[in-house]
Amino acid sequence: MSGCTFQSNQALGEDADGGAIMQWLGGSELVGNHFIDNLAVGSGGALRSADAEVFVVNNQLRGSDPEAMRFSYDDVGLVANNTIQDSVLDGIRSQTSGSYVGTGPVLDIANNVITDSGRYGLYVTGRHRMTFRSNLIWASAEADLEVTEDWEEGPDNLYAAPALSAEGVPDADSPVVDAGLDMSRWFTQDIDGTERPLGGAWDIGAVELEP
Repeated sequence: MSGCTFQSNQALGEDADGGAIMQWLGGSELVGNHFIDNLAVGSGGALRSADAEVFVVNNQLRGSDPEAMRFSYDDVGLVANNTIQDSVLDGIRSQTSGSYVGTGPVLDIANNVITDSGRYGLYVTGRHRMTFRSNLIWASAEADLEVTEDWEEGPDNLYAAPALSAEGVPDADSPVVDAGLDMSRWFTQDIDGTERPLGGAWDIGAVELEP
């Protein structure tokens, strides 16, 4: 699924999950979409995923309630080059229950911008096998990272103001410019279809700055 706008959707039933999208088993590719002000009474204002194949890249997510993305159980895949802003609680959350006996989510979380979260930028509880590398996290209300299990943070994460426009476009002097990992094994464009990279390296976030 690509090029869509999901705005002001709500999952309102008791403990309802996935304000915009709920994926259980199977999974789908979410590429180059805009998620704006989506709400779930349960979890995953923009996206709730469980036991699914995950490919979430080049999306812009703003104003998600309670968190932008929630992963659990045997989710596996890639979460890369998304721009996540103004989540009511958490930017990205991963959670598995105490009785769960699997490995937990196996996710590569890379090149994402996560800013102005109402609680945590990344919140991980329970089992997981995730890598978290070359992301920029900034201005989380309580902590940029909150991880309750064994955790080894990946390299090159940034903790600095991202200097983005209201549309998520980085300024020329933004720390996200040329600071990302090469993800061309999986994709080669940004949210607008611009080829990556345009500078010496990939930019972090959904938008590649055009010189």
